[in-house]
Amino acid sequence: MPKPRRKPTSIVLFMAVAVLAFGAVWAILSVFHDRYADWLTVETPRAAVVGQPFDFRVSVHRASEPSVLDISVYVLGWNLVPVGRLSGFHFHEAVHAGDTREFRLDVKPVDKMAYIQFVLWLSPTGDWNMRTAGADTAPVPVRTGKLSNGGGWRKLPAFVNNKARHPDARLLAAGRPPESGPYRASSSPFRAALAALLVLGGLVILFGPVRRDRKAKEGSAAGVPPAGSGKEHRAWTAIAVLSFLLAMSEVFLLEGRVAGWGRGFVYRLGLYNFRQIGQKAGLALAAAALAVLLLLAAQTLGRRRALAPLVVAATAMAGYLVLALAGALSFHYVDIARRISLAGLSLVDAVKAVCAAAVLLVGVLELRGRNAAERKK
Repeated sequence: MPKPRRKPTSIVLFMAVAVLAFGAVWAILSVFHDRYADWLTVETPRAAVVGQPFDFRVSVHRASEPSVLDISVYVLGWNLVPVGRLSGFHFHEAVHAGDTREFRLDVKPVDKMAYIQFVLWLSPTGDWNMRTAGADTAPVPVRTGKLSNGGGWRKLPAFVNNKARHPDARLLAAGRPPESGPYRASSSPFRAALAALLVLGGLVILFGPVRRDRKAKEGSAAGVPPAGSGKEHRAWTAIAVLSFLLAMSEVFLLEGRVAGWGRGFVYRLGLYNFRQIGQKAGLALAAAALAVLLLLAAQTLGRRRALAPLVVAATAMAGYLVLALAGALSFHYVDIARRISLAGLSLVDAVKAVCAAAVLLVGVLELRGRNAAERKK
């Protein structure tokens, strides 16, 4: 018996939903797109070293007359949150369009220091509130030990800064030596619990709906499985396998590792200033795929209510996967959203836990249903 083909209207609807979701996410992310500052070029070595001089240079391409170039040096922790400033290092120098100036600073130890960041601005007098142009650079990693400043200069991405930044009391040099940097996210009890939830969910699904569908297929009359059981079996198996893979991702911190590898890869290709296009495209494609999946789920539930457990598990796993993908793509404002926390727990991690718990709960209910059916027999 030939399989029923999907109606052209359904295909058009799916395509329209995917395009709308893609466009909506792209538009939202474009609002938060950091514009690159084109009035200057900042060049630095690849890393700074605690206790060693760090040379950098700034080329000013456009400047009104008269202009003073001011530079402040901020200290960032491993999560790119400001933890202090390099006290005593504030550069103030008159410049003209076309000037290139070289600077040197000593990287003094600051508690929890993993990166340094430059804030640069032009103004007639040096007053931040009267600036005619401003920029924040990308962070520069800070190392400990012996590492020369050699290897040539690299262009450091700089972003337009149109908002005043007033240092407060917490941005003070602490004076204690930093640990070996750059700081990286480490495993935590919650992350281990998240991985355990995923593993448990995968195991329960393997011993519940996957085993049930396998037995239904093997015990069906004349070797013909019940309608749809083959597809359901493959879907449950995919969810279980994906649960195990995501658990490994949490244990080995693959999100952060992939983000770091991708950042270095696009930099080596000279595409760092264009990376946001790829990040936005990846996030928009993930949103489009999730929108189509939700539409398929609604359509499936409309036809077969019995598939509700499978639809819930697949949707929860898809949501978890999209959150993990967003973390790996490391779009700047997505990273900011990931740092939002409630009572010390990341909001994104909390949503992940809900998704993993939903898969586990569905698996437990299906396993109990299978055991109850076997007892009746």
